[in-house]
Amino acid sequence: MAVNVAVTIRGDLAAAMRDESRILRKSVTQGLVQTGQQTRTELLRMMRRNLKLGKRLSGTKSTNLVRVLRKPRKGFGLWDPRVVVFSRATYKAGGVRSAPVDLLDVFDQGAVIRARSGKWLAIPTEHAPLKTGRGGARRATPRETKRKLTFIASGHDRAVLVDRQAKAVLYVLVKQVRIRKRFNIDRVFLKNAANLTTNIERKLEAEYRRIGNRIAT
Repeated sequence: MAVNVAVTIRGDLAAAMRDESRILRKSVTQGLVQTGQQTRTELLRMMRRNLKLGKRLSGTKSTNLVRVLRKPRKGFGLWDPRVVVFSRATYKAGGVRSAPVDLLDVFDQGAVIRARSGKWLAIPTEHAPLKTGRGGARRATPRETKRKLTFIASGHDRAVLVDRQAKAVLYVLVKQVRIRKRFNIDRVFLKNAANLTTNIERKLEAEYRRIGNRIAT
């Protein structure tokens, strides 16, 4: 038995498909951006809770230590939109020539920082002079103090630098420093990735609701 079915389409089908595609592109992209911003917010909260921010962090404001980069940077994409959450929290342990260290990576995995060529790492005390610069105030390095400091060993792997004139210990010298794990970045990303579908669905609902309200008026 054959059944003939006739379908009548009202309106411009091509225009309706273009509108649907635009809604999907916009909702997916906005959902991704929202998820990226939520991830950034949680990482910043974690950093502020565990780190003393503002000390030699490449002159970067604390609110800009974690950034979100969206691709495409403008407009909306459906098949290849991406959001990249990346760290700008870098720290120079030495002078100008030293390579910056990513603090998020260090405190996520833990690390042992060793002095180069068997030399010393200088940890400033509260008596070390302050040096102001682009990144704000920080403790000066021993060389930057331009003071005559006295080296006093207190073992094979520990020593101090003393300013005899000020009668104060300015720096504690060690061969290495062990940094314990403080973060769990994977948990933050997995938690927010699980919210991605919900964020996209909410953007879709909001877009359809907006269009419905516009048509109703």
